[in-house]
Amino acid sequence: MSAQATIPRRPVSTIPTTARGTMTNADHVLHVTFSDTALVLYLADGCVLSVPLAWYPSLLTAEPAMRGQWKVVAGGAGIYWPGIGQHLTVAGILKGNAAAE
Repeated sequence: MSAQATIPRRPVSTIPTTARGTMTNADHVLHVTFSDTALVLYLADGCVLSVPLAWYPSLLTAEPAMRGQWKVVAGGAGIYWPGIGQHLTVAGILKGNAAAE
């Protein structure tokens, strides 16, 4: 394996919402945290979604204080980091969408 392994473009955790096909209030973000390697979303239905932080280079390289300045937007369907300029949606994360390279 090379030093630059390809990161799979799918969520680490699978949430049943993908089977429903549409967002519901249960899919909305309540809280966001970070580990050293992951972005972790806590959803209203009790699910926890963890995806590789490497999918989002602007979040990966941001200072922890900047990562902590997030806002829930679109009625809970998205998260925005004003100081970083990063916007993510729960639907996009569930589809395994990473930031454009």
